[in-house]
Amino acid sequence: MARRDKSSSTSNPSRPGESSSESSARSTVGGPARADLDVSAASGAHAAKSAATQSLAAAVPYNANKEGEHGDLARNTPTGVAVEPSDPSATGSTLPRSTRPTR
Repeated sequence: MARRDKSSSTSNPSRPGESSSESSARSTVGGPARADLDVSAASGAHAAKSAATQSLAAAVPYNANKEGEHGDLARNTPTGVAVEPSDPSATGSTLPRSTRPTR
């Protein structure tokens, strides 16, 4: 079986001065359907959501109640740590549309 040469694999370089979360927040499989669309506002919103999600996850690096969530101890688990997100978009699975559909 032939092996693929790793040196010939393509990568998606980020823009200079851009963090990986900013570049991956805009990543798509096929790219935008129309080249004339301005996606800079949406990209900023996605980068902000990504940063807020990372901040929220970093605020609770581990679950101190994990031991009490199994077996007989699970019957009376204590309330866990609650952290207020820096941006409400961090708790949603998707971002709302910034424009109305033209249907």
